[in-house]
Amino acid sequence: MSPHTPLVPEHKTLTLHPIQSRREAVVCIIFGSLVCTVPLVLNGMIGARLHIPFPVAMRASFGWYFSRFAIVTRAITALFWHAIQTYTGSTAMTQIIRSIWPSYLDIPNHIPESVGITTQGMVSHLIFWSVQFPILLIPPHKLQWFFIFKSGTS
Repeated sequence: MSPHTPLVPEHKTLTLHPIQSRREAVVCIIFGSLVCTVPLVLNGMIGARLHIPFPVAMRASFGWYFSRFAIVTRAITALFWHAIQTYTGSTAMTQIIRSIWPSYLDIPNHIPESVGITTQGMVSHLIFWSVQFPILLIPPHKLQWFFIFKSGTS
């Protein structure tokens, strides 16, 4: 083998084979759910058993000063998660309004293109946020009935 010979011959291509059956797809879904569920359950076990908040649990693991890094990292992640979910909800709101009133997309755009959002997107975002915000003000322990209902239906 000469030093200029490629490791992967150029005439062969690497391809991904699609899933062949429904059974394999179900196995992949179950495996992916377990990969996500196990760390989430382990992460929440300390607070659920000892009834302590996240910052206290982090002090036990990371110490007094480094726990602040973990708390700030969690807060920043939560902000990004909330922003992404709100954006996704606002695009869904655009589709809901468009299906009810098809003329919704005919609203003229008065926002510059450099901003990266249209008038329809901004209105949808405002409507979704105005529906979402009052729900965010409800403490999680008062929504227990909703989580029980949701876990039974999904």
